[in-house]
Amino acid sequence: RARPGAADRPTCVTYCAPMKKRILLLAGGQSGEHEVSLMSARSVLAALPRDQFDVTPVVISKQGRWLPPTDTARALETGEAQGGGDLVLHRVASAEGYDAVFPLLHGPMGEDGTIQGLLTLAGIPFVGSGVLGSAACSFPNASASARTSRTRW
Repeated sequence: RARPGAADRPTCVTYCAPMKKRILLLAGGQSGEHEVSLMSARSVLAALPRDQFDVTPVVISKQGRWLPPTDTARALETGEAQGGGDLVLHRVASAEGYDAVFPLLHGPMGEDGTIQGLLTLAGIPFVGSGVLGSAACSFPNASASARTSRTRW
């Protein structure tokens, strides 16, 4: 016998869809690979399934500023970011409500451990290698010399 009111309750089959993962995609940045990063962002935006991910792109200008949504959209369309925006340090707290940050910043100040360190300090999850792994891959000569040097006592 059915429980009272059971017929009135929604079932997950009908009403509960899996929640989309909220992703903050960072692109652009201060390196000479700024434009390459914007192309990478366009590719990732086109490839991520919209039914599984709610993606918010943010472009960081060559001056290191976090661009607002309209300037971000323009930068992704044109392949270049104009100046303006807020300091990254002032805006990184807005990444807190996302499931993960997807940093697509190439070169120095992007894949060298810098942005990974900032996100780690802020307690914000991100995709990719951590600070040490990013730095070690960006500076292989320094990593190799650190591994092979020996101290004589």
